[in-house]
Amino acid sequence: MTPTAPELEYALATSIESNVPPIVPARAGPDDGADRLRLRLAVRGWARPLDLIDALNSPDEVLAILGALAAEVETAVQTRPNQWYLSLAARKRELARRDDAQLRAAASASFRGDDDDPVLHAMRIALADAAPTLSALDGEVLAALGNACDWLGERWRHAVGAQRIAGELASRALNADLQRMTRDPMVGRSHNQTLARLIGFATGASQEPLSVAYLYGGGGAGKTTLLSFLQRELSQRADPVPVVRIDFDEPAIDPTRMVTLNIALVQQLTRAVPALCNRASDMLSALRDTALVQHDAGLSRGAPRKRIKSSRPDSMLKAESVASQAASDEGSILYRLLAPDTVPGPILIVFDTAELVLAQSDHVASSLVSWLNFLNREAGARDLRLVIAGRDPPDDQDIGHAANDLLSRLTDAGARIETPIGLPELDQTEAQQLLRNCGVEDPTAAAEAAAAVPGNPLLLRITADALLQGEAELRESVRRAHRDSRIDADSARNYLLRRVVAHVRDPVARPYVLAAAYSPVITAKLLEEAVIPAVDRSARDAGQGKPANAKAAADQAKRVFDALASTYWLTRPTLSPEAVPFNREIRAFALKLLAATPEGALLERDVRQSAAIHHLRRRSANDRALALYHLAVLGHPYSMPHVSEPMHAILRDVMEELPAALRARLAPKVESVAPGNASARVDSMAQAEWRLYLEGSERYGRTGEGAQMVKADRAREALNLYLSRPTRPPGAPPTFVIQAQADLGEWDDGVTDIDAILRQEMDAWLGQKSIGPEALSRIYWITRLALQAHRRLSGPHVELLRDASAAAKGPGLSTLPALIAVAEALQGEPIMNERMRKQALSTDAAGVLLLSGWRRPAPSTAGLFEAGLVVTQADWRQRVARLATAVSNPADLARIRDLQSQLDDLHGGPMAQVNLLFNKLRDRIQVAPDLTDLEGAVLLLRGPTVEFHRPLREALLALCADGVANAEMRGLIDSTVARMSIRPREMQPKIFYSRLKANPRAWCTAFVSYADRCRLLPGLCADLARYSTDRKSRRIASSFLAWDEALCHGISSDWGNGPDGGDSAKTVPG
Repeated sequence: MTPTAPELEYALATSIESNVPPIVPARAGPDDGADRLRLRLAVRGWARPLDLIDALNSPDEVLAILGALAAEVETAVQTRPNQWYLSLAARKRELARRDDAQLRAAASASFRGDDDDPVLHAMRIALADAAPTLSALDGEVLAALGNACDWLGERWRHAVGAQRIAGELASRALNADLQRMTRDPMVGRSHNQTLARLIGFATGASQEPLSVAYLYGGGGAGKTTLLSFLQRELSQRADPVPVVRIDFDEPAIDPTRMVTLNIALVQQLTRAVPALCNRASDMLSALRDTALVQHDAGLSRGAPRKRIKSSRPDSMLKAESVASQAASDEGSILYRLLAPDTVPGPILIVFDTAELVLAQSDHVASSLVSWLNFLNREAGARDLRLVIAGRDPPDDQDIGHAANDLLSRLTDAGARIETPIGLPELDQTEAQQLLRNCGVEDPTAAAEAAAAVPGNPLLLRITADALLQGEAELRESVRRAHRDSRIDADSARNYLLRRVVAHVRDPVARPYVLAAAYSPVITAKLLEEAVIPAVDRSARDAGQGKPANAKAAADQAKRVFDALASTYWLTRPTLSPEAVPFNREIRAFALKLLAATPEGALLERDVRQSAAIHHLRRRSANDRALALYHLAVLGHPYSMPHVSEPMHAILRDVMEELPAALRARLAPKVESVAPGNASARVDSMAQAEWRLYLEGSERYGRTGEGAQMVKADRAREALNLYLSRPTRPPGAPPTFVIQAQADLGEWDDGVTDIDAILRQEMDAWLGQKSIGPEALSRIYWITRLALQAHRRLSGPHVELLRDASAAAKGPGLSTLPALIAVAEALQGEPIMNERMRKQALSTDAAGVLLLSGWRRPAPSTAGLFEAGLVVTQADWRQRVARLATAVSNPADLARIRDLQSQLDDLHGGPMAQVNLLFNKLRDRIQVAPDLTDLEGAVLLLRGPTVEFHRPLREALLALCADGVANAEMRGLIDSTVARMSIRPREMQPKIFYSRLKANPRAWCTAFVSYADRCRLLPGLCADLARYSTDRKSRRIASSFLAWDEALCHGISSDWGNGPDGGDSAKTVPG
């Protein structure tokens, strides 16, 4: 029977909503109606496919067409009945296989609904010859045009690209947001005075490159509104001040990774500074590629992106190299971006909200200050104004230390610090004005609400919503509460949900946030035994306090605890991974609002009773203090224990909640008590806390401050921090100190005694069946330090490496083999276990393993990763081609020709392109390593020596003061640069010396790294070892030469020693 029109509609609506095959088997050929429908859908957004199918088709043919495309479309039956949207993959395929004439014809055809289709309008604009005028397009069409740019890819024909479109969209969104936030006049005398002060701060004359203002106020105090007024005022001036807002609540912002801050900077400045528009697209593309390089090296949160497939293991050396070159790479991209000839006036940067990141680690504050210095040195900013928006008063001895630490660091960096500005609550008159602005026209209702509700602007706005938008019964309930001088339950509940609960990211934890706040300090066990059962009774069996599923209850409690502990403004940082205190000010306000809700009273009694029982079962000072607290608040009889110092520290934060009699008994002692242990300053920590802070804990998965600093290439800071207060016996420091010494080339300062470490720890290592990551890391670094400092290992050290190579698994296989290969070359004896050697031949350590064991039997072929094989010299391919028996596969030879072409393209380009290229070199090239020609083996197998990049940087830094190279250093640099046949822009001597002066550390690193890519470090080090007047520099260079000579069996790997290179340059510096 022929289907009717309603049946067709039903078939259309249901064909994608089930898991069954399409209603009619697909039998449409490539030139039939299905093909035409797919093309028409490809240039449209949501459309009714029945409108796009030619009327000449029979009902059976229509069903066949629908069935043929059913798997390629998206549907939304509830919101867009009978409409289809071609999926992204299918759309891109269809657009790619059609020529422009076909696409234009499909877009120009007119069907029902086309007039209201923004995607179709955008595709018509994209396919037209005329350049689009972005300002003339409405928001939906503009957004669709951005999608069209992505869909068309290289076939996009207009100069206006995705970045300009995204910038226009963001600018519109910002303008709309500013209009919404500043629709009504600013309320509050203090708020208006603060606005005027911040405008003066942002626009007034300043002689300093960096000026800082700190603005603080509790949640909902009006900081965001105030900053919106500030941004509006600055944008409307005759000479607008560009504003860059760094929102630490954005997942894309990682304050310890400068590249994420730079991406946000460029995106926002492009909208405010027209002169940057032409450069922004290239800069953002390069920055995103740089971010990907860092991500793949393990320097960012989360795992490397899944779309990149490689058998290459995560390399610690790669992370080390990428971290060291981050500043020079990003400086190469953003050089003089903010210089006065581009941005003639001040630039305002806003950090919002500071506590979200500052509480995580002092390393964060150091990273932020480094970024601001980068903007001055590399990007050329001469007048930065920084507004830090926070919740905590910086002068509060308990909760203000994170802000104070940042301000102190900024002062040390030369910034001018304004007096911190606090935002007070609105008084009753101001509160009434705000309520009237929100639409509460009844003066009596406004007055009653202003008298009853605290002067928190957000809470007042929520109250206005309750007075205006609720049902009549709700509005009367709100008024009744206000007449009784009480906060109404509805407003209190909404504020808590919006400003407290909603900021906890894990939805599983949100139902328990408010109940947890009844305790000033939380633990996972407290949540499991008291808080979660009080909120969710189904977590218990019939027996009192017995969870229905003990493991599930413990897992749930741990998840809730982790979520609360990571909400940094709600809770306070603590060195104990097992107990986390709430922010005192936020908790007090939350409890005040909870008391206004009828459910709050019932919940409070239940939680407090269960919490008191929980703490009474325990004997620690903290538990005794918290048990006393809960019993006293409940009005339950209690016996007054002897109150110790730790108990005082806990009770101090909750003093106002305690009964007057108990407060009186505690007050004399509390006045002399230091700040609570949860927020103690570093200089007042107990030794155990200091060690946990500095070293971290493998058990708790906490990375110490020292390790974080060294990983971020801040070895000097880490070493000084440790030496200011050592945590271990002399000679046996934590591993990060050993790494810092290795990086700095300070190998004999008495901090590390390798023999003593071996005596103390070797028995424990050898007694293990397998060696864990922490022990492997320690073994690696004492070995690396020993080989750099002494070029030999003691007998016990060699035995330790033999045992470690037999026991190592996982990360040990990607870190130890290359270093053990160096040890074997220097010792002249085999050390590595054969299992490790065999497995390591499939990693990026393969080259150095094969080279160090050159005279031993080797596999007939080995796959070498391109990044270690390639040398950035113009004649690299020529030299490889001479080794006819080494690389014989035609595909590999073709790949080598392609690689040489990519290397040649680096000449004259930005330095950042070097790392971007090498990060993409993930394939292997098959070589025959059993070469009789030693020079050929060195050419193919030597690879870079990342272990010496940081020490050699220090060797060069010793030869320049304040970034000005002395005559000795200039001789070294000039002779090395002269031998670079592929020379990035910043390796031109004149440019290099100017960049060196701006940022000596970054550009010494860049020079050493690139010289290694060019295989020129042996010549550089030979000159440095022979002629340098600096003892440390000579020693570092000599150590490198010893490694190189041992690995290369007596010859040098310098490029000048090749068949066409001649001798290494031996010009005497200066």
